[in-house]
Amino acid sequence: MKKHLKQHHKNTTATIEIENTLSRSFNHNSGTPQGSPLSPLLYIIYTTNSMNGIPQHTEHGLFADDTALWASSNTIASLSSRLQESIDEFQSWCKSWKLKLQPTKIELIHFTIQPRRKFKNPLSVKIDDIVIKSSNSTRYLGIIIDKMLNWRNHLHHIESKIAGRISLLCFLNRAAYEPND
Repeated sequence: MKKHLKQHHKNTTATIEIENTLSRSFNHNSGTPQGSPLSPLLYIIYTTNSMNGIPQHTEHGLFADDTALWASSNTIASLSSRLQESIDEFQSWCKSWKLKLQPTKIELIHFTIQPRRKFKNPLSVKIDDIVIKSSNSTRYLGIIIDKMLNWRNHLHHIESKIAGRISLLCFLNRAAYEPND
């Protein structure tokens, strides 16, 4: 297996495209080839112990390269502290294994028994001195989750995605049964 993995990474090259201009191909020796069927499996193996240092008060979910952390508490201050401690621990693990969190791809959503309540100090966390504020909705594993947990946003998204396809099917159905003159 080790031989196969070495072969998988041998002579790996990359190109960069910016505004329709493609760079020359260059060699690189980190990461896994994008699009390779082995890449997700290798990433999972590489990150398998990433949650070992996360405090027990925080739960987690991992699916390929998507990571979710969640915690509960009776106060915003305690919740913020718990999440920040867990994020700091995860970020420390990432740094030691030469991975970097991308704050622009990190989302925070606050579920509460009183979702319409305005908090004096809303929930937020920091990553690399960048404040991540709570949003009204987020997407995780293709599902849009909103802070009200009513699924309207997700259903609306699905409806808008399939509306064009349904129209096309109706058109094709009419065209198939119209008599030719």
